[in-house]
Amino acid sequence: MINKLLAFILFLIFIATSSANENCSPWDPRCKPIINGGVYGGLTLGYTNLVGQLNRTLNVNTADRVSSVGENGVASGVFVGYEKIIDGGFYIAAETFYQYANIMIEKDENTFPGFVNYFTYIKNNHKTGIVAKVGFLHANNVFYLKTGIALSRFILGFKDNTGNTPITSSKSTTQKGLIFGGGMDYFLNRSVAVGLEYEITCYQSMNFRNNAVGNFSFKPYSHTFQVRFKYTL
Repeated sequence: MINKLLAFILFLIFIATSSANENCSPWDPRCKPIINGGVYGGLTLGYTNLVGQLNRTLNVNTADRVSSVGENGVASGVFVGYEKIIDGGFYIAAETFYQYANIMIEKDENTFPGFVNYFTYIKNNHKTGIVAKVGFLHANNVFYLKTGIALSRFILGFKDNTGNTPITSSKSTTQKGLIFGGGMDYFLNRSVAVGLEYEITCYQSMNFRNNAVGNFSFKPYSHTFQVRFKYTL
């Protein structure tokens, strides 16, 4: 799955590079900037890796269990923003986005006495936020760093289907996170661009307690690699 997605991304970059309508190389200093800025919007398609440290303390055993857990998923989204070119080369932008990636992390707890077929789970799907970008423009290319704030929806829970009275309990929470990353856009013309982007989102620790079972905390990070399709007005 991952290899196919990476091959698809490389194919898109090859198509974008080979179909550009500029008469000179993007690295030729004689090339004039292709854009001046404006309102833009577009679509993203990529890959997200959600990881974190899971700490569990169950009522049957007060010893903490700490595990590094993670899961991957395909992420898709939309974005809108405003970009500006200053002094012919300095690039700034503000952007808001929405991203969907249905990710489920399950931790089997069979090692705990009395908890056969029991697991802890973390679900993550919706993510929205706003970022600021700074960088530079060189001919067809914009290179930038970005930072911002994200809000992401998580569901934390316990589940046990083995007893006469199955335990199922969950908590939904919207978690704040800090975004750091960077990327590039390659302009095919003055309106249409494709790009690559990476970001890491660092969230606060989340806590959840069930009186019948125990409690756990989870501190997540998400790594996202994505292709961008952008249109500037």
